[in-house]
Amino acid sequence: MKPRQAETKRKAVTRRVGPLVILLQGTESPTETEWAECLHLVGKVGDINSTRVLVVTAGGGPTLAQRRALEKVLAGTKVCSAVVSDSVKVRFIVASVALFSTQISTFQLREIHRAYEFLGLTHAQVVLAEKALTEMRAMLA
Repeated sequence: MKPRQAETKRKAVTRRVGPLVILLQGTESPTETEWAECLHLVGKVGDINSTRVLVVTAGGGPTLAQRRALEKVLAGTKVCSAVVSDSVKVRFIVASVALFSTQISTFQLREIHRAYEFLGLTHAQVVLAEKALTEMRAMLA
């Protein structure tokens, strides 16, 4: 009998919780497959203008090519996004995304509740988001 291979850990995990898309990233950029999953979820939500995105990252962010793909998916819509990270590199990436997605703001990890407020989440949505983040962390490398 073959030994069971360990499940491959991911660089990024995306999940949709109602109108909220949550992207959890480690320290590296997502793979192309992981980024495609994220873009699919962002573009799939009924009215993209009411979609909200929460990104929590330890320093990883989309590559230039991935940011260009994001720009195409958003195509002038107004998606409210909060990026939570202590990384200066991530803040630079957010500044470049803000050129085509103006409803985006960054928060430090200790300010995650301010990010929830920025996104206009209800208490029930915050509880669901926190539960999802806990589950997602177990999948991350």
